[in-house]
Amino acid sequence: IVFGDWSSDVCSSDLFPTERILRDIDLFFDAVDGVKFVPLIGGETFLHPDLNLIVRKLLEKRNFGILNITTNGVVKMHPRVFEGMQDERTQLVFSNYKESLSNEQIDVYDRNVELAKSHGLHVIEPNITPTWSVPTTLSNKHYSLDTMIEKRRACLAPLNCKYLKNGKFFPCTVTDSIFNIKVADYPTDYVELDTASDATDLHQKIRTLLDRKYFQSCGHCDGIAAQTGLAAKAGEQGFFDFINQ
Repeated sequence: IVFGDWSSDVCSSDLFPTERILRDIDLFFDAVDGVKFVPLIGGETFLHPDLNLIVRKLLEKRNFGILNITTNGVVKMHPRVFEGMQDERTQLVFSNYKESLSNEQIDVYDRNVELAKSHGLHVIEPNITPTWSVPTTLSNKHYSLDTMIEKRRACLAPLNCKYLKNGKFFPCTVTDSIFNIKVADYPTDYVELDTASDATDLHQKIRTLLDRKYFQSCGHCDGIAAQTGLAAKAGEQGFFDFINQ
């Protein structure tokens, strides 16, 4: 679930309306059988003014296993933001970028960790810096139909990386990026939640999408599982698309 389309740091004007986010949660979770793992991402989640409202809405739903709220940990947190987050399914994950932080930022990070723990949150603090993968480029490769079908068959992304964003359901990272970065608009690659007549109809629309033999966006994907397998420093993934090409 993405509630801010923050491709370059954080810009408050890029926030999706809270009412839209809450509606998306209702529509989606009332239509699906269940979800194993729900990552809540931004940009930086703790910069959203209604984070606790969004979390409480998610926790109303009983058909998911784990809610992961990811943070870089360097935004000063206030006790009120934790209201309603205390739930056995909720995990607050602090991305560990300490080797790149200033001493002042590390102090904020450590204080946030202790504050979250003191308010009953299940905190996960990785010991190592996260691994970043360089995503596929998004230009149209003009693959043959057989190639796109084979890429879809072999790809793991639709099993793991589904996106609920601003009224639409996307089956993988590439379909989401193709539409939201305005590379192309392939209506068969996503489901518009508001077009369903009821929860049963939405369930069927999502099922039909996930059962497709290929997506038009597969024609833009140069990797398997939407990744090339290369590594990059955090924040420098675009180097491979815009400088090194």
